[in-house]
Amino acid sequence: MLSKEKIHLICGGLRLRLPQKHIAKMARCNLSTVSVMSRIGPTRVLLWGDSHCGSNVGLTPPAYQTKFTPNPQTEEHRTLNKWASLQKECWDWYINRLNMLKPIDKLFYLGDGIDGTGHRCGGTDLIIVDRKVQVQMAIEAIEATEAKDMVMVYGTPYHTGQAEDFEMDIALHFKCKIGGHEWEDVNGCTFDLKHKQGNCDNPTTGLWQQIKDHREWAGLGEQPRADVLVRAHTHRFCILKMEDCIGITIPGLMAYGTKFGARQCSKKIQFGLVALDVWPDGVIVEHIHIAKLAGHITHKN
Repeated sequence: MLSKEKIHLICGGLRLRLPQKHIAKMARCNLSTVSVMSRIGPTRVLLWGDSHCGSNVGLTPPAYQTKFTPNPQTEEHRTLNKWASLQKECWDWYINRLNMLKPIDKLFYLGDGIDGTGHRCGGTDLIIVDRKVQVQMAIEAIEATEAKDMVMVYGTPYHTGQAEDFEMDIALHFKCKIGGHEWEDVNGCTFDLKHKQGNCDNPTTGLWQQIKDHREWAGLGEQPRADVLVRAHTHRFCILKMEDCIGITIPGLMAYGTKFGARQCSKKIQFGLVALDVWPDGVIVEHIHIAKLAGHITHKN
């Protein structure tokens, strides 16, 4: 049985890509032990959420994308072409980054996979109003990750169902767990997963508040003490590293351009993906991919 110190030495050497013979000498163990640890490697976790499938600017698989009009004659044609270009750009970027990040061992779904009925704008921000179809879009987008395992948390009721829980259909398809607040162990690291957090001017403030609240629960023994706390909802990326906890707010998989976003909001949002390599010694290495979308360079909306 290897001690924690030896596991840390071996994993540290592997992360630095040192020769295995050198690692074995440094850790005072057999070369075969290092070889086995090398084959095991880290567990790759993909943090996935806020795709808002069904929205004009949500993550949209090719079969559902708006058709591009080669010679637009009206303002409506030009608007539709904007959505068509943005949907294709976002999907292509998504598939490209997934191919870079695969293989993915675990996917943590952080909510708002569908956009819902959009009743506040009469559904005019949507490609498809039917939430069952939106669920199928989200399923196709998740299937593209080829993740081996998956855990889900519910998003906001406005988007995912104020009576019915449409995200349950996604969970049933993948035969995975879903809840309002979940804790998952990966190589001894406890992940605290929840969709919603406050949308502060400084995203680190929101993360700090989430960690502080969690510490109160955990201190009373009423929640597992988290090593990594992950939140979504704000569509803004942020990472806060503390002595005993990492807080992460993930970027969305929804682009800029809804009526609400364009006309009433000013905060910068990000479209992107975050993956984490969780090593057997508990060290976490982040892979942060934030898109620079041509469709985000706007002159009007």
